[in-house]
Amino acid sequence: MSRWRVFPWVAAGVAAGIVLAGTAVAAGYDIAGNCTQAPLQFVFGGQPVTPQVAGGNPAGFICNGTSYVPLRFMAQSLGQQVAWEGSTDTVSVAPLPTLSATAAVSGTTLTVTFSVHNFQLVAPGGAVAAGQGHLHVWLDGQGLQMVWTPTATFTNVGPGAHTVTAELVDAQHEPITPGVRTSVAVTVAAAGGGAPPSPGPKPTWG
Repeated sequence: MSRWRVFPWVAAGVAAGIVLAGTAVAAGYDIAGNCTQAPLQFVFGGQPVTPQVAGGNPAGFICNGTSYVPLRFMAQSLGQQVAWEGSTDTVSVAPLPTLSATAAVSGTTLTVTFSVHNFQLVAPGGAVAAGQGHLHVWLDGQGLQMVWTPTATFTNVGPGAHTVTAELVDAQHEPITPGVRTSVAVTVAAAGGGAPPSPGPKPTWG
C-alpha cells in the first residue's frame, strides 16, 4: 500500500479562514460518532480546485466545530511539497523545489551539473522528509545513477546525440510529489573531432 493512501488531515479554523493549526489522523478518530462529512469547496488565487483524495476518504469533514481537510492537497495548492514518514508518524512540509541541468563534454566523458533549489541533496536511505532526497539520473533512458552531489559523470559515451534526464526522489527512492524532472541534450563528437556518424539509410518496406 502506498504511504499516501492513509494520510494525516490538518485542522483548519472555519471562522477565521483556513489556518494550518495542527494535525489529526483520520484513521484514529471516531469519525462516525463525532464527525460529519462536509461538501467543502476550495478556491486558490480565484480558481476553484477540487481535492484528489485517495482510498475513498472524504474531501473534508467537521468534528466538534473544527473543519479538517487533506494536508497534501492544501500544501500543494499553496505551493508546498509534503512527505509522510510512517515509521515515526511524521509529516513534513517544504517549498516546492526546482531543478535544472547543464552538460559539458570532454572526449568521451560527459559531465552534467545540476542546479537544485528548495531541496537538500542527501545520501539515500533513512527517514523520508519533504525537501530532502537525491537524484535519479539516466543517460538516454538507461544506466540509472543515484546522485546526491551536484554533478553526474558518464564515461565512454559514444558519438552522437544524447539526452540526460534527472528526477528528484526521496530517501526511499520514490519520486517526490508533485514530480520534478529536467533533461539536457548534448552531442558527443566522433573520435578525431569529426562529425558523429550518420545513422545510414532507413529501411524500406514493401
